[in-house]
Amino acid sequence: MLVDEEEYSEAGRGVYPDGLLEVLNAFHKRYRAHHPSLKYIITENGFADSRDLRRRPYLLEHLLAAYTALKQGIPLEGYFHWTLSDNWEWADGYCPKFGLVAVDRIHELKRHPRPSYYLYQQVLACLSFYVYSFR
Repeated sequence: MLVDEEEYSEAGRGVYPDGLLEVLNAFHKRYRAHHPSLKYIITENGFADSRDLRRRPYLLEHLLAAYTALKQGIPLEGYFHWTLSDNWEWADGYCPKFGLVAVDRIHELKRHPRPSYYLYQQVLACLSFYVYSFR
């Protein structure tokens, strides 16, 4: 953690949703002239939060940043949340809980969807309805 006043995940990574929009804008400005058909996919964007209290606002804020990029004409083709289930992080082992689904490593690796899982499910259902209803 670099600045006490900023928000950080349990993995020590800063939270800055506007940064996603800034990066997408910067890439688009840099590459659109030479690669006009280039499209972008966000392949990893997530938040370590074992209690799943701050992941939901994080997820919504970053999805809103992606939506804003689309509205600005940036050809964003996809967004993948990191990650579906708790996993092994090379730098930190099993400690940071990035998953929308908790993995119980004591009781036969049982999976337990977190509230953020259901929120993401609802957002995707709304987007699917929107995309297919208004084509």
